[in-house]
Amino acid sequence: MLHASIDKDFYRELCDQHSSLVPLFHQAWWLQAVCGEDWQAIICQDGERTAGVWPLHMRRKYGLRCALMPQLTPYGGPLYFPPDGLSSARLPDFENKVVQAMMPCIDSLRLHLSILKLSPAISNWLPFYWQGFQQTTRYTYRIADIRNPEQVLNNFDRSKQRARTIRQAEPHYQLVDNLTATQFATMHHRYWQSQGEADLLSLDLIERVVESATARHQGLLLGLRNAEGQVVVAWFVVYDSRCAYALLSARSEAHTARDKDATALLIWKFLQRLAPLTQVFDFEGSMEPGAEYYYRSFGAVQTPVMQLTRCSNALLRAALTFRRT
Repeated sequence: MLHASIDKDFYRELCDQHSSLVPLFHQAWWLQAVCGEDWQAIICQDGERTAGVWPLHMRRKYGLRCALMPQLTPYGGPLYFPPDGLSSARLPDFENKVVQAMMPCIDSLRLHLSILKLSPAISNWLPFYWQGFQQTTRYTYRIADIRNPEQVLNNFDRSKQRARTIRQAEPHYQLVDNLTATQFATMHHRYWQSQGEADLLSLDLIERVVESATARHQGLLLGLRNAEGQVVVAWFVVYDSRCAYALLSARSEAHTARDKDATALLIWKFLQRLAPLTQVFDFEGSMEPGAEYYYRSFGAVQTPVMQLTRCSNALLRAALTFRRT
C-alpha cells in the first residue's frame, strides 16, 4: 500500500545515501543552491521501500501559492523508483499509483499554480492529465553520446562547415579554465547590460550555483581568451554521470564580429573535457529559430520536453489560456 508524506529531511538523507540514483537537478544540494530554503519534498513509500519522490520549489507570487521550476533548473517533477523486475508493460501502472499517492500532499499545500518540466527520460504524462494538469511540448537539443569526441566532430552538420570553422578558430584562442565564480557572474551581468537588458539572474545566485557545482566536481567553467588577452566568451556546464547541461553562457564587451566562431570552439572544448565524465550533452534548448539551427549544427537531436501546468485560480487560468492562444 503506497502512502506519501512531506519530509525534506528524509529527502536529504535519500540524496546523501543514494546519490547515484538521483539526477543532478533533483539533488538536495542543487535545490538548496537554487531555492535556498524555499523547497519541500514529497516522499512516496511502499512499506519501507521508497517508491518515488517529488521535490517542489515553493513560492508566493502576487499573493498566490505556487510550485514553480527554480531558476537554472530545466527539469523537475517526480522521480520514480520502480521495484526490481517490474516489466515495461506494468511501469505506467506503477507511475500512476505513485502520482495518485502523492496528490493528497500536493492538495494539502493548497497551490494556486503548479508548473513542472519533466525530464526527457519521462514520456508518460497521463498520471498528471488524470490529476488535472495540462501539457505543452517544448524542445531541447541533445547529443546522445559524447564519449568519442572525434566521432561527435564527424557528426557535426552535413556540410562540415561547423567542424571547419572550429579548426580555423582554434589557433587564435587560448582555453581559460581558472575563471572564478565571481568573474563569470560579473561577465554574465555585464553582457546583459551591454544588450540594454537587466540580467534575470542575480550575481549571488550565479556565484552560488557555480561554486556549489564545481565544489562537488559537477560543474565545469571554461572560457576563451583572444590574442589581446581578453576573455571573450565563457560557458558554465553542470553534469552528472548521465548527462551534461549547458546552463549559462556569457560574452564580454571585448567580443567582436571576429570572434563569431569562438562559441563553437568553446563548445567543442567542453565536449572534449566532458567525454570521460558523462554520456549525453544537453544544450538546454531554445524555441528560437536561430538557436534551434545552431544547436542542431553540432549534431544535436531535437528532443521533446513536457511542461505540465495545473491552475486552480480562475483568473490566472484565463490569463494562462490567453497567453497560449
